[in-house]
Amino acid sequence: MSYARDLLTGIAQMISDSSIALFRPNGVYSAAENGIVFGGWPQSPDRCVVLNYTPVRLGTEVSMEKGLLEAHIRGGFFNPSSATDTATAVRDLLHNTRNKPLGTANIIQLLHNNSVPLVQDGNRRYEHVEVFTIDLDTPATANRTAAGWD
Repeated sequence: MSYARDLLTGIAQMISDSSIALFRPNGVYSAAENGIVFGGWPQSPDRCVVLNYTPVRLGTEVSMEKGLLEAHIRGGFFNPSSATDTATAVRDLLHNTRNKPLGTANIIQLLHNNSVPLVQDGNRRYEHVEVFTIDLDTPATANRTAAGWD
């Protein structure tokens, strides 16, 4: 498993452990559940959190990088507050996470960057996105040595 997958899986588990939304590694949810997936929007369930990670700046001498973590939230049918409430809970949970090992990724710090309420999708489900800046200690590569951030 890659460190990015470890990061997303760990974040999903943190959200699930806080009862904000439900994480199942197989990504299968009933229509009534608030699920967590990676990548893009599923057709179902209506309420869901979609997590994505994008590296922005890689370290040159050490295996550290800066990136963006996006939590896209979709609320229930014709209910704008469900997306906003979930987005607020995710933001409050994740902002200022520090020194958190998640498999092969270690969060040095995770800071909220911005929030954007989005429009309704074609099925009248409201959307919202929370964007975080994240500093990670990652596994060493051939050109980047282990950082040793202890």
